[in-house]
Amino acid sequence: QQQQSVRVVLNQSLAIDIYRQKIILMAPTDFQSSLQDTRIRMKGKSAKVAAHYGVSAKTIRDIWNRKTWINATAHLWEADSFDEVKMFNINLFNI
Repeated sequence: QQQQSVRVVLNQSLAIDIYRQKIILMAPTDFQSSLQDTRIRMKGKSAKVAAHYGVSAKTIRDIWNRKTWINATAHLWEADSFDEVKMFNINLFNI
């Protein structure tokens, strides 16, 4: 007996939520993680987010990599392009 998979149809609101997950996951949690390459911090994260939303990891990566849902997520793009080193210099060394 085969188990049927549930197919989720994304909408604009879900695409925005998924992109926001990228922004949250990209943010370094401490100084040590800020030194890691973003690709290392993000490795395997799309599968976890995909499981939460009921879609494939490729669907998540396509949204995160701005291949799909471009019009829905464009207003969030600036938030994921911050300079991590500058952010930590301000937070840690600006007395």
